[in-house]
Amino acid sequence: MMTTLTKQKSLRLYYQSALAVGAISIFFTDLHLYLNSARYISFSPALFIAVFGIASIPLFLSTIKLLPMYLINWCILYISVSLISFISSDHSEIVLIELQTRLFSVVFLIIMSIIFRGNILISFFARWTVLIVTIINVINNFIELLNPSIFAELNDTYRPSGFYVDPNKSGCALMLGMIFSITLLPQKYRIPFSLLTGVGIILTFSRGAIISWLSVIMILIIQRKIAIKQLLIFGIITGAIILLMGSIGSVFLNTGVLEDIISSNNNINGRLAWLQDPSSSDSNSDISRLLVVEFALQKFAENPFLGNGIAYTQEWGEIRTHNMYLLLIVEHGFLAVLLMPLLILAVTHSPKIKTKDIAFTFAFFIMLWGIFSHRVFEERYILIMFSLMSAINMNSQLKPPPFHPKI
Repeated sequence: MMTTLTKQKSLRLYYQSALAVGAISIFFTDLHLYLNSARYISFSPALFIAVFGIASIPLFLSTIKLLPMYLINWCILYISVSLISFISSDHSEIVLIELQTRLFSVVFLIIMSIIFRGNILISFFARWTVLIVTIINVINNFIELLNPSIFAELNDTYRPSGFYVDPNKSGCALMLGMIFSITLLPQKYRIPFSLLTGVGIILTFSRGAIISWLSVIMILIIQRKIAIKQLLIFGIITGAIILLMGSIGSVFLNTGVLEDIISSNNNINGRLAWLQDPSSSDSNSDISRLLVVEFALQKFAENPFLGNGIAYTQEWGEIRTHNMYLLLIVEHGFLAVLLMPLLILAVTHSPKIKTKDIAFTFAFFIMLWGIFSHRVFEERYILIMFSLMSAINMNSQLKPPPFHPKI
């Protein structure tokens, strides 16, 4: 017969697991932002964070010894850098919004870390939810390819992205989904799952995500998470997919199929050209980004130690840096580039043998993704994976629970 203490622990596990699954379902999918953008809900998406924050209070009180101190220390450092920069800024509306965004980010990181920590089963359920969400995301991309207006016509790039609206975000989320969930599957299902994820990524035409997928697949092979004997099959299938996409690109560009879409959208035109020739960079988007990089480096050279101030990269025009490292050094000086590796270290430090591979793969991908995106510290579908990684690392070091509730 279960003791009172065992019942309490069981109820807490059920409660915490439900919060973890709910958090992944809402924030990793970016559903909270999509529902607001599509006007299915009228309240601020921040209310979702508030609800989960309140719901996590009982967990905070009972697991105070398990608080992610490395992550909390990073949050203090990040906010300190931001506040110092804010004090010397012009306190414009853009600056105030950016500071608010950063405060929300650190609060979100800590709330999610509390929800995921305390029992290895919680992070296990969260990872399975990530796997299911990843498959749904691939399906959404296929659906949007066939019916571009299905997601409330919010995406004007004509590149499938599902709930994320932005195809680059969709590609990044698929990458994170593959990294965190592929080892849940038996070996024989990992190749099909990785290929399914890869096709979903290719549909987004996100160059950063495609490059990341190929790189991470090689790491998984080296780690033997994907069987070496399947490497040849993987290579043949991957090559066939790339050739197929290149052929589709040729059809789109040369025969006038969907000409009304492509002729009016340089974004797709440039991505299709890149699939055929990865060295090409003739689109207006590529040229604009190169000009922004040159301008950003000039501004960094003017203030290499203290930077130009918080939100400075938002004030110079519509096109941002598209590079996390560049944003940090331009706004806060050259030492700020350490914020990226320090955050990664905070959630992956001292991994156990059974978690070191996922920690390394996650760290590699985030460092690589920082080259393609300047939103690593603000996108909640990415931040929640930092919290999950921290929890996976911590939970693996805890003793198995003495009770075994029926799940």
